[in-house]
Amino acid sequence: MKRLPAELVPETELRLLRALGNPVRLAVVAALARRGECVCGELLPDLPIAASTLSEHLSALKEAGLVRGEVQGPYRCYCLEPAALDTLARYLGQLAARARGSAPVAAAPYRVVADDCCPRLH
Repeated sequence: MKRLPAELVPETELRLLRALGNPVRLAVVAALARRGECVCGELLPDLPIAASTLSEHLSALKEAGLVRGEVQGPYRCYCLEPAALDTLARYLGQLAARARGSAPVAAAPYRVVADDCCPRLH
């Protein structure tokens, strides 16, 4: 597949949108957002999927930068990466502003705020 120039499709936004393009991953992100906190093994009851499927999708979301997580002993803890969601919101807001004919807001760079998303393990 031919790559488009970064000014047409920014790489970070493309990576985030690709991860959310899967309906199960979008449901996982929505479930994490509803919880509003770090989730340690408690997410499975919220979703009608197998544990192995959830694990696979959480790994993909983590790789894309949408989810932070850590493993300590038997616990796997995950939480959303707010900076990634902010990046998507700004990008989609810019597209909406252009569609309305108004001036888009400048995008701030995406960066992880903190590596430790699971303070209840520490």
